[in-house]
Amino acid sequence: MENYKIDFTTKTLTITKAFADKSEDPANEEYELLTKFQKDFPDLKIVRRTHKTPKNYTSKSGEKTKCNPHKNLTYKNMELFMNALPDNESKKEVIKAYEFLRFKTGSIQTSTYKSVSDWFLTQFSEYRNNPLFYLTNEIKVIDFKPFIEQKEGA
Repeated sequence: MENYKIDFTTKTLTITKAFADKSEDPANEEYELLTKFQKDFPDLKIVRRTHKTPKNYTSKSGEKTKCNPHKNLTYKNMELFMNALPDNESKKEVIKAYEFLRFKTGSIQTSTYKSVSDWFLTQFSEYRNNPLFYLTNEIKVIDFKPFIEQKEGA
């Protein structure tokens, strides 16, 4: 059965929620199995299995990464990263593009968090894997208009 796993070295029985629910009814096979385990191993510890974090993350576009690329990517963290870049013209252009996306222009909000973070992750594709890449390499500012249109299309 895949509803439980017994580890004799740690004296632990790990059960799923479905197994736990079925074991409450004495007419079910799970109840008999659980009572047999408890009788045979009196000091057996019973633990409910919880959600496992996925080892890989798949975005809606089908791109696979080791973690959610938007995790801990707040406006503050984006700004801290950009402010740590070496001072040059490309840094100024990147910050200008970010501020245009991030803040209101007139009375219209230009973009959402999703479009700003998508732009940031596209602009800094090595942000998660190798952030020091941007200290020594030139940054080419990408066009941010598709990220504004992303909000309008939503």
